[in-house]
Amino acid sequence: MTQIFAANPEFLHLEGPGGKTLYGCDQDWFASFWQRKAGCGPCTLANIMRYLGRAGKLSNPTEFQGVQSCQTLMEEMWGYVTPGMMGLNSTARFAQGAALALDKAGGQLTPVPLDVDKNASPGESVQMASDFIVEGLKQAPVAFLNLLRRQLGELEPWHWVTVVGLGRSEGDAILHIYDNGLRFDLSLSQWLLAGGNGGFVSFA
Repeated sequence: MTQIFAANPEFLHLEGPGGKTLYGCDQDWFASFWQRKAGCGPCTLANIMRYLGRAGKLSNPTEFQGVQSCQTLMEEMWGYVTPGMMGLNSTARFAQGAALALDKAGGQLTPVPLDVDKNASPGESVQMASDFIVEGLKQAPVAFLNLLRRQLGELEPWHWVTVVGLGRSEGDAILHIYDNGLRFDLSLSQWLLAGGNGGFVSFA
């Protein structure tokens, strides 16, 4: 299996209680109940903006060290990708908000959405999505929108997560995911066969 990662996934790592490593921001750090319930999109965008800032790809970054700075960044990103009653259920809306956030922070990258083609075969979808993710990882982690309405392994339903890497094998791709301070892997073909609906946003 060929492994491809964003150049420095450790840019998302934080020190938690007892020296435990946290893998990215956690939406439970939001102040209000609604933000904690629906804030996975802003949390994912905060991860990516934090990565870009630490990678030197923003000319006007904010402070990116520690949990408190992540909380501040998450609140800021909420203003750009604000969830509605159905959450943030659109890759296009995420990309539009991310473009505004990047413009303010002095980023030169462009958010690019890719929705799953419902007319394609699972094999074609795996190929298309994995090619898109691999290209995106050259610049930054990739945002992943899962619109399944049920839990799939460790992947929560109706949820945004951050893809920091991908393992490719014939007929499948394994996504390496950071979500709410945790990390886990997900089979892309398994997700598609489960009715995978949603898409990805890369930064090109």
